[in-house]
Parts: sequence; structure tokens; C-alpha cells
Amino acid sequence: MRYQLLLRQLDHTAASMSGMLKLEHWQLHISWETMPIASLLKRSLERIENLLKQQKLWIGVHGLGQQIEEQSPKNSSLARGIPISNAQSAMAIAGDIVKIELVIHELLINACNCSQSGGRIDIWCRRLDPSKPSDAKHSSAKLGADHQTSLELSITYNGAIEPQLLTELHDNTSKDVLASSNLDQPPGLHLLICQNLMQELGGELNFYQLPDNRVVSRLLLPLVGNDS
Repeated sequence: MRYQLLLRQLDHTAASMSGMLKLEHWQLHISWETMPIASLLKRSLERIENLLKQQKLWIGVHGLGQQIEEQSPKNSSLARGIPISNAQSAMAIAGDIVKIELVIHELLINACNCSQSGGRIDIWCRRLDPSKPSDAKHSSAKLGADHQTSLELSITYNGAIEPQLLTELHDNTSKDVLASSNLDQPPGLHLLICQNLMQELGGELNFYQLPDNRVVSRLLLPLVGNDS
């Protein structure tokens, strides 16, 4: 059953990539869709469920409007731990959902690979309203230019990351193209691609380390307008 599930996941990924490549024509094509963030996280966790179990990782999702129970490797389905209430359904992101999902998947894979066995990964969701001074300073200038409400999605984990890699991702460029860089090969290369892709999609992706040594991947995504 595990191999059948993995095969279906690979088939789904291959089908998504094939369709995207036909549309791209080797140039970035940006579509526009909307999806509840809870549904997107459900799909993302389903794709890494086997990896979480293999590495005995705990995962918790917070900030979706109601109590979300933490999931352990013993659970049969991590995705079933994220119920979707009316409040959660209202909090939907807007943009190229396929590409955003691929970015989130890459960030979760990186968090799993960098975490120690038995560790934990936390996903934090927070609505940012640029009209509020406390939130405006956390919003990017690009997202906040039209006073659009955005979603801050942070993935945190306890793991090792090279300080030089964080510095290069913050600079988002190599000072000398002939010098070796952490961004020339995975995982730095993959994270840089995700960072640049999010900029093209009108979002933002940053990486930093907290004083308690947790590593944070912080996504800023546009939310669907809500007049309530």
C-alpha cells in the first residue's frame, strides 16, 4: 500500500509538471486561481506523509482559525488532522496555485531533510493587514502597495543550516560568478529558485534563524480580498 501511494503521488507530480511545461514554453507563465490555505496545506502534507513517518517527525499547523491538533508519525493520515471550517475556507490565497504548492513542497522537503529524527516541524499561518501599523512593518512593499491583506506562512524546524547559506539567500545573488557558492548546488540552489519564483509571483520568501536556533522559512502570499 505504501508503494502504491508513492506511485500515485509520483504520477500526480509528473502529470502536474507535464501540464505546466506545455503551458510555459520555456517562459514563465503565471496563472491566477484561488484556494483555501487549509486545503493547500492538506495537499502539501499528504505529499510528504511517507517522509515524515520514515524520519519520525512531528508536525503542527497553527493559526487556521481553530484548534489544530499536532500530528505524530503514529497517525495514519496527517492530512485528516486539518479540518476546514467556514472561517478557514474564507482565508484563501490568490495566485498561481500550482507553483505556490511546488514552493511549499520544496520548503517542507528541505525542513524534513534538515531535521533530526524525532524532531518537529511547525507551520504558522497569520493574516497581515497593512492598514494596521503592527502588521505593516512585516508586509513587503510589493504586497502592501495597494493595502492588500496578505498571509504570512512560516515553516519552522530545529536543524542545522550554514550561516553562509543564510547570508547568500538574504543577498539573493553571488558577488563573484567565478567563485564557488552555496547557491550553486542543492539545497541552496533549490531554495534560491523558490525565492526568485515567489518574487515573480508577487510574493516573498525569506530565510532566517531565531535566537533559539530554529530555522524559519517565511512566505508572504496575497490573500483573496474580504470585505468582512
